[in-house]
Amino acid sequence: MQQLVKEFASSEERYLADIELAMEGFVRPLNGVIPADDVASFRMNWDELRALSRNICRRLHQGSGPGEALLSELDGLQAFPAFCFKQQSAIADIERVTVNLLDSINRNLAESETMCLLAWCQSHVRVPVQPPLEFASPTRQLGSRKLLHSGILWKARSGRQLVAILFNDFLLLTTPSETVANTSGFRLSPQSELTLTTYRSPLLLHKLMINDRETETEGQITLKHGDHDVISLRATSGNASRLWLSHLRPAINEAISREGLRTPANKKEVLGRLLVELVSLSIVNVKTSMPVQQVGLRVSLHDNSKTFAVDLNKKGELVFLFTEKTGMIRLLLVEPRVFCPDVPLIEETALPFQNLFNQGPGGAFAVRKEIDLLANSSASNTKQRAVATVRFALHMYKPDFY
Repeated sequence: MQQLVKEFASSEERYLADIELAMEGFVRPLNGVIPADDVASFRMNWDELRALSRNICRRLHQGSGPGEALLSELDGLQAFPAFCFKQQSAIADIERVTVNLLDSINRNLAESETMCLLAWCQSHVRVPVQPPLEFASPTRQLGSRKLLHSGILWKARSGRQLVAILFNDFLLLTTPSETVANTSGFRLSPQSELTLTTYRSPLLLHKLMINDRETETEGQITLKHGDHDVISLRATSGNASRLWLSHLRPAINEAISREGLRTPANKKEVLGRLLVELVSLSIVNVKTSMPVQQVGLRVSLHDNSKTFAVDLNKKGELVFLFTEKTGMIRLLLVEPRVFCPDVPLIEETALPFQNLFNQGPGGAFAVRKEIDLLANSSASNTKQRAVATVRFALHMYKPDFY
């Protein structure tokens, strides 16, 4: 009997030690790290269980038998059903917090790995474009640049080995400084000593299409860039081809969507159309690193933004559909970029869209306006000068809304 009492006391002491270990090693360090409500959920009623276990251990050490010790703490034993009742809810809260924490850790690790790979690309990949491509710079429309996939591809006809690198804004085909032997398991690594040279200019994803008919061949990837440029590639296997396509398709779709080439669903009724034509542009003493003919004039209406390449020998117009007559027309002189955001040359100029409707009668008319692009700029009192003559043509689909 005495041996059973010792075993019972030893078991209760181990249980108390486990509770205190959980409290001190797990719950208490979370204070101030996660919300107090979550900490309270994790604690459940461990304080009651710890107090109960301490009382039982104390009575056993004072010579009470197991039955007497338990009977003396009978009311406190109700803490166990309460613990079981709260346990499932606490587990769900723990899973939620840990999943969010792990997601954050994984996201930070992925971003860190991406930055390392982008830095590796900057020093190991030769891309002869102007202005120089900075891999770690933001993309033009897609936020931070991400490296989505890499691997070995071959030119379908010549069999030339290529190292392909897919970013979220372009696909880069390169030739390695030495032939890659382990083609099926190849992935870019910051530790690699390989040097890559651009095989052709980077393929912008918003101009890229997958030829599904020719891609049906096992291991084949056929891409169309622009109107006429067809690129036939071969992957290391059918599985590798499918993996490439699983990365390419969503990346292309996202790039097209963000470039505004795919018309978004709009539940509002379209009231009319605005045509914008750049008639002339005068730029004096505005610092730019490129010829004036390559400067861009960005025109924005509501959430839609389009850019003129300022070559007045090539006539063109921008088309905007609008669902409301409020808001502002915004104009900004920029140095266009392909692989990073456009560089503003001066501050943005804005004029009320509603003012155009006061310039002419009826549901269809055109008006020409001379716009001082430095009117709202801190540089307006200097010798800088930028004036655009713009022709606006309005066409209301329903004149009743005029």
